[in-house]
Amino acid sequence: MDINRSFVNGRKVVCPNCGAEMYLDDIDYNFRGCQDEYWVCEKCCSTVIVKIRYGKECKRDFLKGYM
Repeated sequence: MDINRSFVNGRKVVCPNCGAEMYLDDIDYNFRGCQDEYWVCEKCCSTVIVKIRYGKECKRDFLKGYM
């Protein structure tokens, strides 16, 4: 796994389904101070969407993978 994709802004995201380290797949910037980070687990194909508003994490949405 590419270390630059799994360690972003001094933090890592761990899969709530299997406990494996997730990698950053995409970042959407809606406007200044508002971004959504899409993290993916290679082991179980689960996804976590981290919503960041004004520099603080405000919500995590979890989508369970198929494995």
